[in-house]
Amino acid sequence: MNSRRLVFAEDDRAARMWHAVVVYRDRLWLLGGWNRVDGNFDDVWCSEDGVEWTQVTTDVILSPRHEHSALGHHDKIWVIAGCGEDLDSQV
Repeated sequence: MNSRRLVFAEDDRAARMWHAVVVYRDRLWLLGGWNRVDGNFDDVWCSEDGVEWTQVTTDVILSPRHEHSALGHHDKIWVIAGCGEDLDSQV
């Protein structure tokens, strides 16, 4: 039987939405996203268990974005599309 539990971990990740998460090399990878305070994110985090997260530094530059897609293919994580501009609430 599968069971679920809610886990809150304390780390340096900022709250966000519209991020991408992909499973690659037996890890969860969280990329980018957006929040009202900081705008778009260009950071990358990984976790083996979904509780403990580590920020990944890389020479590959992820431009700040939200509402993008990510997938693992041919031994790479591919980030596709998304919105690179901060949201503007002016009507």
